[in-house]
Amino acid sequence: MIYLITVGVNIFTNKIRGKFTIISLLLVAVLVYLSGTPDPLTTADYLAYQGEYQNKLLGYTSRFEWLYQKITDIAIYYNWDYPHLRLFLIFIFFLVMFVGVYRLTRNVKYYWLMFSLGLFFIETIQLRSFGMISFVILGISFQYRRGITGYLLSIFFIFLSTGLHSSGYLFFLVPLINFLVKNWTIKKLIVALLLNLSLGIVLIFSSTSGASFVLSDLLNTISPNNESAVNIATLYATGFALSTILLLIAFVMPLLYLIYILKYNKFLLSDRKVMVILSFISVTMIGLPLLVLSSQYDRVLREGMMGVILLMAIINERVSTKNRINIYFSCLYFIFIFIFIGGIQNSFVFQNILHYIHLV
Repeated sequence: MIYLITVGVNIFTNKIRGKFTIISLLLVAVLVYLSGTPDPLTTADYLAYQGEYQNKLLGYTSRFEWLYQKITDIAIYYNWDYPHLRLFLIFIFFLVMFVGVYRLTRNVKYYWLMFSLGLFFIETIQLRSFGMISFVILGISFQYRRGITGYLLSIFFIFLSTGLHSSGYLFFLVPLINFLVKNWTIKKLIVALLLNLSLGIVLIFSSTSGASFVLSDLLNTISPNNESAVNIATLYATGFALSTILLLIAFVMPLLYLIYILKYNKFLLSDRKVMVILSFISVTMIGLPLLVLSSQYDRVLREGMMGVILLMAIINERVSTKNRINIYFSCLYFIFIFIFIGGIQNSFVFQNILHYIHLV
């Protein structure tokens, strides 16, 4: 019930001009409590993380990244059990993300409302991934002012993100692209989107055993986790699923709508914060061809959606948007969430959303 009340209050305040940062902090506090103290039996990945922590208590080598291991070592030293460790990590990750979001837009109320209504259900379940993207968002927030200090801080926080999840290495491309692309245009955005879509389409229709071996070997080289490589081999042996196409469309449609809005508000393209977020989104477009290779990479597109709602927060802050614009975007966003959270397959995560927010 506390989830419904705080979300309801935030929906109301989003209709009123003003910052309402305190209300957003209240919502974040509720999200910390809900995701930090979930039901282990109805929360995907909870038992896996708990089992990994218990194995480390017994002296086994952890398969997780270095920073996560350092944190668990400290927790073990102070005799924490896993529920206390999870709540602590969730609190730190939300705090880091809140600071990063606040640095990029003062319209935090919009971001946290949209996050709480969708991405929250899947991102906070995957603890290390959530921590990774939190540090990435904080990192890119230092790039809106060009200067060596900002870039070094950005690289530092992105480096910390790689210690929580190896996919953080992808986001080293953000400062690089932000440095190389002096200004974003509608044409550049469309070109970036079309290039990644085209590569995805090529991969879909190039189902050869040769491509399978090459791509599998490449992923095994990049990451010790061979699950994605196995998925690629399966893809080229059996073909891709229709759900893959739906996932691609679910990400592309709100992105195209965002480009449409920017087309009629081109002055935003000269805003440094907007340029940084567009650089971030352009990197997550890589998730389009990666998703064709393996469903393991759907997290890249989910993280890209964080950039999209960040950008919508800035648009609502800087432009007097009509209600229908936000309604259209919200509909596309909820379709995205429904598909990515497994609503079509009636996945375990989708079935247990009400458990996750303590409504049943």
